[in-house]
Amino acid sequence: MQLRFLLLVILACLLSACTSTQVRHAEGIVAKSAVAKGKRLLLMPPEVEITEMLASGIQEPRPEWTQAAKQYIAQSLAEILKQSQTELIAYAAPADEAFRDRTRQLELLHQAVGGSIAAFGFRNLLPSKHDRFDWTLGPGVVVLKERFKADYALYTYVYDSYASAGRKAMRVVGLLASFAGVGVSVQTGYRIGFASLIDLRDGRVIWSGLMVSEVGDLRNAKDAMDVTRQMLKGAPF
Repeated sequence: MQLRFLLLVILACLLSACTSTQVRHAEGIVAKSAVAKGKRLLLMPPEVEITEMLASGIQEPRPEWTQAAKQYIAQSLAEILKQSQTELIAYAAPADEAFRDRTRQLELLHQAVGGSIAAFGFRNLLPSKHDRFDWTLGPGVVVLKERFKADYALYTYVYDSYASAGRKAMRVVGLLASFAGVGVSVQTGYRIGFASLIDLRDGRVIWSGLMVSEVGDLRNAKDAMDVTRQMLKGAPF
């Protein structure tokens, strides 16, 4: 199941307010407990994807927007975590190409697992998983523990979409049609972010947060900070 499809599932289920955040903890982890307090926390580079929604509804990738947002979110994460009670370790890509490839595979794995958690772990779409929060990235994460001497790793992923001028015009037409009783609805953009705290001993997802929002603009530093804080709301550190 592709990540984009999972994001659409999330949107359909959760987009009932301007901004909402939900959190889940692994079994045995008490809500609001600071399990990472005093521990070495490895901050992984944020995964960010930004698209422009065209008049047709097609999502067109915008690399320049993505790069700017990634920089702002990375800065926001570092600033927020510096205020936490953890020993923060920023990921630095090593010269070892094989290790970089392994790290990239773990990032892609988090996208898949995190997307599944976001789609199924917060809503009762998959009851067996919803009842017991037992997601994992697997034992392969131990390479990060050994390389960076870290106890936990924080992964983040944000997908954002902005409406083109043509799409916004269609929304105006849709609103006028709704006033006339036709009932046309035109979506013009949204953002979805999920974060996961990973135990580097065994890959278990200790905590996961899901943020869905229609407000904010990740292409500027202030909004990126606000969205990042919202995504990390309830994190155990």
